[in-house]
Amino acid sequence: MKHMAQRAKVSPLRTSFHIASIGILNILRFDSLDSAGNLPKHLESLLEKSKRYVLPERE
Repeated sequence: MKHMAQRAKVSPLRTSFHIASIGILNILRFDSLDSAGNLPKHLESLLEKSKRYVLPERE
């Protein structure tokens, strides 16, 4: 999640833990059927989507 926040250029506290953890678990559940060599590609894809996991600023 730290890397996701860095990629989105926000504080790690603004990253939705719930949604990010679902994305990570989905990679581990469904992509594990692929060869292990594809895991870095799937993780990079998740990091590219990191802006989707950013929560709005608190007022």
